[in-house]
Amino acid sequence: MITTNVASANSSLFGSTEPQHCAKSVEVECLNTLRLFIAPDQITQLVAFDVREPGARISRHYAGFFDYQHLDQMVQCAARFCGIARGIYFTFNPLNRNAFERRPNGFLPAQKGVLACNNDVVSRRWLMIDFDPVRPPGISATDSEKRYARNMLERVYSFLTNAGFPHPIIGDSGNGYHLYYRIDLPAQDELPHRLLKMLSKQFGSTEVEIDTTVAKASQLTKLFGTLSAKGAPTVDRPHRRSSILSATSVATVDADVLRLLLPPDPLPILTTGQVPNCPHVIQRARSYLERMPPSRSGHRGHDKLFEAACRLVQGFGLSIDDAFPLLREFNSRAEPPWTESDLRHKLEDAQARADSRPRGYLLIANAQPIQTSEHQTVSRITNDFGHPLPGPRFPIAIPDFIPAPTYYVCDYLQPQWIEKRRGRPKFDYENYVFWLALHGVYTQQVAPVLVPDVILAAGLGGASTSKGWRNRLLLQNGSKRLSVEAVRNEQRRLQKELEEITPILGAAVKSGHGERADILVLADRVFEVLNRQSELKSKMFDVGCPAYCPLHGSRDKHEHYVLRPGSNLLGPLVELGTEMGERAFKFDFDRKQEGGATLLDTLLRSNKVQWAYLPIQMLGQAAGLSPRQIRLIQGLMRERTRTKPNFRQNGGKARLVVIRNAQVKAVLQDAEITCPFLNREEKYIAFGGNLKNRRGQGYRLMGTFDDDLGHKGGWLRRLGYPVTRQMAEIEQERVWRWIGMMLADLAELSRSLGLIVGALDAVGRWRSLDEVRVMVNEERDVQWLRRCSLRIFAPIDHLVRWRRWFAERLGFSFIAGGDWSAPDNVSLAVTKRPSAESIRAQMKASGIKGKGLAEYLGWTESRVSRQLAGKTELSDELVAAAQELMPDLS
Repeated sequence: MITTNVASANSSLFGSTEPQHCAKSVEVECLNTLRLFIAPDQITQLVAFDVREPGARISRHYAGFFDYQHLDQMVQCAARFCGIARGIYFTFNPLNRNAFERRPNGFLPAQKGVLACNNDVVSRRWLMIDFDPVRPPGISATDSEKRYARNMLERVYSFLTNAGFPHPIIGDSGNGYHLYYRIDLPAQDELPHRLLKMLSKQFGSTEVEIDTTVAKASQLTKLFGTLSAKGAPTVDRPHRRSSILSATSVATVDADVLRLLLPPDPLPILTTGQVPNCPHVIQRARSYLERMPPSRSGHRGHDKLFEAACRLVQGFGLSIDDAFPLLREFNSRAEPPWTESDLRHKLEDAQARADSRPRGYLLIANAQPIQTSEHQTVSRITNDFGHPLPGPRFPIAIPDFIPAPTYYVCDYLQPQWIEKRRGRPKFDYENYVFWLALHGVYTQQVAPVLVPDVILAAGLGGASTSKGWRNRLLLQNGSKRLSVEAVRNEQRRLQKELEEITPILGAAVKSGHGERADILVLADRVFEVLNRQSELKSKMFDVGCPAYCPLHGSRDKHEHYVLRPGSNLLGPLVELGTEMGERAFKFDFDRKQEGGATLLDTLLRSNKVQWAYLPIQMLGQAAGLSPRQIRLIQGLMRERTRTKPNFRQNGGKARLVVIRNAQVKAVLQDAEITCPFLNREEKYIAFGGNLKNRRGQGYRLMGTFDDDLGHKGGWLRRLGYPVTRQMAEIEQERVWRWIGMMLADLAELSRSLGLIVGALDAVGRWRSLDEVRVMVNEERDVQWLRRCSLRIFAPIDHLVRWRRWFAERLGFSFIAGGDWSAPDNVSLAVTKRPSAESIRAQMKASGIKGKGLAEYLGWTESRVSRQLAGKTELSDELVAAAQELMPDLS
């Protein structure tokens, strides 16, 4: 909390006819202000807007430039115009001598071209953050509007201080508040503008905005000590004196600290023509084959060889030519070896084989040979939800969870997304492209990421995407935007122009009759056309389909795009990669650190990276969900109730708590009560209650503000609402309005995704979601609403059900993926899982020993025997390995 003494406005300045009465105090405070901001070698600018002098019919602007030695003269000019100007301002960044020569140490009516521009700035020495109350233009702010600005300043101040920023200069502009941080950047650096955009997006509201236009290098700011006189002074909207509230010693903000807070660079499409180098695909396929059992005569050797060929062609998406050397290495272990003609024949058969899984599915599954076959999930969906849906398959497999930078999973909603009441929010193309790029980083293990255009089309509009989708997804080209069709048309036009100019130039040079100047003009034009063609060619990807393309080898006609996620976009994931060049990285997600943990595990434990539910981020908007609903689901998926970690039973991994017989925990004790909204014959999981000692006990509507534990607003903040302690105390009406919006989103999601919602009080009385919504809207029984516990449930197979819902809404028959590197393995809970007895029986029939299974898994033999004997819980890894080695296992 910032503690300052806000200076009240001097009443004698309101419409005063005696500016000399305040001249001395104005000069003293203005001089103190200038000595805070202006260095001895610095030139600054003084501007007075809308000066109405006695007897003048119109108002005029005054301007002048001053050096450090004439600051006394500068403050005298400011004091003279205090009270008759709308506002008096100065430039806090240093200006060059050329600007000074326009009006050196003088203050006269401003003429066109006198005021300083960005080109006149030598360097950036100050970062200004302006908290401006939202109000009609041209008038002063009320006390309540200023209070809103003060509250937002305190939030941003705390946020930046926690991020490593030093103490700033804090100023009261009269109508709002300013923060000033000392920086040292070039004049044209865009870091301040990007930082202000990030702060505006994260903290801006309908009451107060963070002005992003003050980021320009030549920005003017209030000369503190002068009067802010917008509009006519009234009782509610008086004219106030500006003042410095806090001016401790100011340290310079390190540029690296600025960059760590910045939002990622915009994610342009096709910004380079260089294909990402992915030799790791071949290496991953080779490592996979090395762990497969060899082909032996009399032991289904033919099937083993054909299975290896299918894994290369279908699983890794390799062409026959790329897969042949790998299959030949696998054949070197065969007894007896197969001929090369047989190997090629097997690859051709594998190429023609129909597979229910998407091409390249082993790249999605992290290339581990211990997989759960996806056809089991497809079969389960068919059995539970009827026949498969009509339509094509989604082009690629989408995993349920991927690790993502925490600030993308926990980011606040933009104000227009929170309180937008009419119409559907604008589709956020950059959001889909970002998550698609992040998905590609995990599957291809490099950045830049190669993406076929049909995948972009499917995520933007579903299976029935119109042909004009490319015009909506624009290519970034500096400040100019070009669609794919525009790039092609420009290429054709340049080629036609080149064909017309080249013969004329050749004839003029050969004959020697042309003017030298004309020949040079033609030659320069040819050079420009060739350069432009080369630039456009780098945007289009006309090379052949590489092996690591997700659709390599398929019959789907597609073009290739390159997504270039930079270091800012990837955030802490850059720590996992090896930099190969500018904005190019190669990733090794299994790299071990001291102690045996991978670097990804370390990032997860440090909270820099969190598990994100990917389908809702990639497909939510296309399926018709609003950004509020997407953020709500993402917040819920982070809080599915789990057991306490048991290091003996499951290696310290918490598992989902399954609700049976509709029995749930009471509010204040460990007793179980019946939930009337659940079916006794079905199994469910619960969302919420991951607070200490309160697992599964739901949410308080208003939330809690525990600064010590860092909750500061309960789960409403975790769902993206920027609620604060002051807001909950002073603006409760607004918070309850947000709660009503959240409950409306829950009602919509209960109809679409099958969420079950109810509220429970301490005495065991339940109320439905509709009843709670009516109570919130009518503001009835507020005390009961404050004390009740909101319970949210979903079927145990919710991941499979939601995947089918997305497929149905987008017009696809199926969206592959399922469980992949998830924090808890839920997909296996909805598939037919073999028991330890069936695994032992099948191992005996297949001649597989426990030692061989242990070697295949990389485990100790005693660990395998304990699980097969039922002494410890049967792990998902062992089940998947058994299914891989024994396809007949049921």
